[in-house]
Amino acid sequence: MKLKLLILILLAAFCADGRQRSYEFKFLDADAAIPGDSYYSQTLALRFRSIARLVLPRVTGGLPGEQLCTFQIPPPDGKGSFRAEPDRGNKIQIFLPERFSSWAEDPVRLEQMARWTLLARLGLPLNRQERMPRSWLFAGVARRTASDSWRLQNLKFGRFPAAYALASHGVFPELRDILETVPDAADGFSRAVYEEWAQILFEQCLRSGAGKQGLFERYLAAIYANPDINHQYTLFRELFLTHLTAYGKKKFGRFVLTDGAFDLDKWFRREAERMLLSRFLPMSVAYLETSYRQAVGISVKDGKGGTGTVPITELAKSLRGIPEMDLQLQLAETLVRLTELLYNSPPLVTEAFSSLIQEITRLRSEGAGARSAENIAAAEKRFLRALEIQSLTENILKEAETRVIPVGARYSLSFSERAGSEKITDRAQEILDLYLQRTGMK
Repeated sequence: MKLKLLILILLAAFCADGRQRSYEFKFLDADAAIPGDSYYSQTLALRFRSIARLVLPRVTGGLPGEQLCTFQIPPPDGKGSFRAEPDRGNKIQIFLPERFSSWAEDPVRLEQMARWTLLARLGLPLNRQERMPRSWLFAGVARRTASDSWRLQNLKFGRFPAAYALASHGVFPELRDILETVPDAADGFSRAVYEEWAQILFEQCLRSGAGKQGLFERYLAAIYANPDINHQYTLFRELFLTHLTAYGKKKFGRFVLTDGAFDLDKWFRREAERMLLSRFLPMSVAYLETSYRQAVGISVKDGKGGTGTVPITELAKSLRGIPEMDLQLQLAETLVRLTELLYNSPPLVTEAFSSLIQEITRLRSEGAGARSAENIAAAEKRFLRALEIQSLTENILKEAETRVIPVGARYSLSFSERAGSEKITDRAQEILDLYLQRTGMK
């Protein structure tokens, strides 16, 4: 009873005081310090060191002792520089300039930071690191680390703008070109596009578990031992092929094979599709139809003892009952591929496409009946009609965009300093925004 009385008294006092004063709860004081260049530089530098440990777990025998990287930033009144020097106790001191943007937005320095941290992780001497040629791995790690900010986490939009524009139309670089044709870090737009594909390849290998197997370690150690090597594609195949073959076949089945053998380029394209395309970033109509016709091709034996490929619509006409096991496996792989295409298709297509997938699923699970071929053919006809409507809609929207939207707005990325790059921070803009908020102008 006394406890209830005490609670009532406290509530009454709080309500009475609330009528006199208004409370404003703040998590941060208005005069709280804002992180500066030193904070951002240290954060990005430590991110480089963390990703080096992720990529190179040091599971390979015979590696020298790791060289620990420490980062030094001058005081605000200092000039600063960007350099690395050996330190006592098997350490490397990396000096960062005063201004964060002077190195965090410089592709040359970002690649150099990736080189320093990765090779220091392997324990390779600093005075011999410059022997290493340019590599897709340095470019991929640099872009992945510099763009891995809170602005882009959990978002696919904007991560790979150039790569998406190409992949949505079925245009992919050859793996050999990524591995052996490495533009200089100061080559402008071509380098920016290359960095996207290098990061995509790097993340694909990382997802496959290549890092845990020590493949990146062996790859860099082999190049370091022979810096004159000019066939990084051959080295990549030698070290990664066995691992990626087991991984790719299990994940994609016959769609990563050429004449029964694992095809690295097909694996790369399929993985790139999964990274770049989605319901909100769909395939083009032309690429969707091309991919569909490839997926529904089923391998069957002909009367001469060989094999040929026929579409499911034709195959269903000659089937009765439950398909044989080999055919069921092919149909299962086809359904997996069609489901992927469904999730990457434009919105006007998905309903008809889903109905077609249901008919093929019924053929595999329940067997072919008297009307199975007719039902699949009718569903395919509705799907192709939906593709036609989607294509017509896109053409109408393109014409409207050309008439209504100014050229500068439609091609704003083309006129930017570096298309596809995402600044980690803009210190001046942050200060201006804070000033506008405090003065009530925003």
